[in-house]
Amino acid sequence: MGNLSTIESTLRSETLAEDAYIRVLPEIEALPADKVTQVNAEIVGTVATIVGAKPKVEAIRKQLEVEVPKFPGLLLQKVELYAHAVLYAHSVYQISAEPKDDLPPLLEVANTLTDTLLADARALARRGLISPDALDECKGQPGYKNRANDLQLLYTVFDTNWDKVAGKCAVTREELEMASRLASRIIRLVGLREQSPAAVAAAADKRARAFTLLINTWEEIRRAVNYARWNEGDADEIAPSIYAGKKRRQPEEPEQPETPAPTPPVTPVNRNLNNLPGGSPFME
Repeated sequence: MGNLSTIESTLRSETLAEDAYIRVLPEIEALPADKVTQVNAEIVGTVATIVGAKPKVEAIRKQLEVEVPKFPGLLLQKVELYAHAVLYAHSVYQISAEPKDDLPPLLEVANTLTDTLLADARALARRGLISPDALDECKGQPGYKNRANDLQLLYTVFDTNWDKVAGKCAVTREELEMASRLASRIIRLVGLREQSPAAVAAAADKRARAFTLLINTWEEIRRAVNYARWNEGDADEIAPSIYAGKKRRQPEEPEQPETPAPTPPVTPVNRNLNNLPGGSPFME
């Protein structure tokens, strides 16, 4: 019990992913579409790498602030916030992309109930208690919508002729009500399933935007660390690339190994920020 209390106390200091997501949602939505990076790395592993490396960057924060002109210390707060936001956006995407209805088992029940009601209805039609024409539209064709239509039609046939057929067949009012409710539920779930692609696309877009904020911020931090720790040569140990030793994920393309970065010279000529590849985001 003591261990549980310790764990609970420790967990209270952890960031709620949803809270982080809500805080950065305005930034996520404001990101221009042409600036969004497609997700090309495994999400959980990426977040673990960045959050795990952040304390090592924090340990040299003073050096960064002294030696890297205009280094925005706020980046270190932002990067963890973005990391948790990405986790939340990823979970929303996963949930939206997974089948979340019970249509297959419902169809099994619907098939059995349809066969039962149709067999009784045909027997009653042969006895002249139900018009055979009323069953013409009950096609028995496969498909969720067709099965729902058959169930609703059989419900209507029995319901409108109930005074004549009650007690002359094994069908009960409970079965009829179940047929109608089952038809309604199948149609509702089919409708929701047809709208699912739009929901998945929206969730994927939010995830890609959150991922872009995280990656861009981490790369800024890495560039600063690379400059400050140039002589020590331990920049990649402090702030590793999320692609180090991994394969980049190419959206809708086979995974390809990352092209290794060129090896920097052992001794730099000087430590001018402008000598870094791409210049520096910390100098005007």
